Amino acid sequence: MTKSIAMNKTWHKYASVIIDGMTQWTTRLPHFRRIPKHLDSKDFLDVHNMGSMIENVGRFMDFNYANFKDDANFLVNVLHRDILRIQEHRRNGDGENSYPMPEVLYVQLDNVSTNKSKLMLAYAAWLVHTDVFRKVKLNFLLVGHTHENIDQMFSRFSVRLRRKQAWTLDEMIEVAQECFTDGVTCEHTEKIFDFSSWFDGHVFDCQHPG
Repeated sequence: MTKSIAMNKTWHKYASVIIDGMTQWTTRLPHFRRIPKHLDSKDFLDVHNMGSMIENVGRFMDFNYANFKDDANFLVNVLHRDILRIQEHRRNGDGENSYPMPEVLYVQLDNVSTNKSKLMLAYAAWLVHTDVFRKVKLNFLLVGHTHENIDQMFSRFSVRLRRKQAWTLDEMIEVAQECFTDGVTCEHTEKIFDFSSWFDGHVFDCQHPG
C-alpha cells in the first residue's frame, strides 16, 4: 500500500490550515481605479484581509476594519474561526452522516514574531488540553518564503480590484466574490474574542534554551 493511499484512507484524522494576510494598502477604502492626486493617506480607511485555506473544507477571505489590532490575539481569533469551520464541515458530513473531528491539526504560518507568540502556543495547548485535538503542530515557513496558494488567491483578487471602484466594505467583498467562481467564502469580521485576557495568568514565560 502506498503512502498516498494510506493517507487517503485516514484523511479524516487530520486537518490542515494555512493562514496569511494580504498587503493592507491594497484594500484601503475608498478604493479607486486611479487615486485622485489631491488625496492623502489619511483620507483612506485601512481594511485588513486575512486568507485561510482549510484542506477539504474551503478557502476563505475575512475582511476587517483597523479597529482590531493586528496582533497575536487577532491571529488566534482567525485560527479559532477556522477551527469552527472545520467543526461545521465535519458535523454536516456527507449530508446524512457526520464526520468525526480530526485528531491532528496542522497550522502553517509565516515566520514572524506575532505568529510565534506565547498566546498562540497557549491556544494550541488549550486545544489539546480540552480534547479538541490530540495534537496541534505549528509550522513556520523559512524566512523569505511565502504561501504560494494563498498568494495566488490574493493576486487574483488584487488584479480584479484594480479594474473596480469600491466605496464601502460590502462593495469590496462583492468584488472579491465576483472574481472567484470556484468557491472562496468572503466574510466581514465584526467582533473578536479577547483571548489575551482570557489566558492572562495562565501563560508562563518561555524562551529558547539557545
